[in-house]
Amino acid sequence: MSAIISVAELTLLEYLGKHSGRSGERIGLAPKPITRDLRISMEQFAEESASLAAHGFAGIRNFRPDANDIPSSKCSAIWLTKKGEDYLRSHRLAPASGALTESSH
Repeated sequence: MSAIISVAELTLLEYLGKHSGRSGERIGLAPKPITRDLRISMEQFAEESASLAAHGFAGIRNFRPDANDIPSSKCSAIWLTKKGEDYLRSHRLAPASGALTESSH
């Protein structure tokens, strides 16, 4: 089964690829600088990052539960996963077809 990722999600994934450090590192990036650099809202960031995480392309850490032990759904850090690195690598090598699909592995 193939999943389609949007241009906005690809842009976020490429940003993570450029700013996450060397391959294999799990360096969490703060959302605020990302939203500022990409000129997107926190809502857009939340949607795009959740989609990338659902595909396994990015990892997300949410803020810790509050004083009432209620878990947070707000992202405190995001990073590129190995699967995301592989996707970016294959996307760069693929001919420009206009299709942004996840290939079956």
